[in-house]
Amino acid sequence: METAGDTVRRFCAAFASKDTAQLRPYLTPSTVFENIPLPEEHRRIVGTDDIVGVLQAKFAICEEVDFRLLSLAEEGNVVFTERVDYFRFPAGTFPKSDIQEWSVCARWEVTDGKITLWRDYYDVGSNEQQLGVSLPEYLTILERARAGKA
Repeated sequence: METAGDTVRRFCAAFASKDTAQLRPYLTPSTVFENIPLPEEHRRIVGTDDIVGVLQAKFAICEEVDFRLLSLAEEGNVVFTERVDYFRFPAGTFPKSDIQEWSVCARWEVTDGKITLWRDYYDVGSNEQQLGVSLPEYLTILERARAGKA
């Protein structure tokens, strides 16, 4: 029988494909994805279509994506992970580096093999230093990609 941790492992492994069709089956119309460090207007995304839309925008401007799980703990339907998210962007996308590697801790809830909550915690400052752009500039680049202007 598959555990909640198994579901999260498979979901994270699917990111390397950059194919949101592989991610959709793990989500529900009421799944909540929260990026805790982001400003309120960008922090909470609800539902398969909106979550996939945000992921598609990120994938659109990335040449390579990988979620590298370092550790995972689970109790019942609750899963905690420590991972390194790796994104490689086309040369010149950001002033300082085309590679973004950030340490992320996350809390997940899984019901019947579906992720109902995905909450990420990470240090925005380290990401800004890596790429050489502020958080608002980074979000603008992602919004342009989501609108098809990347």
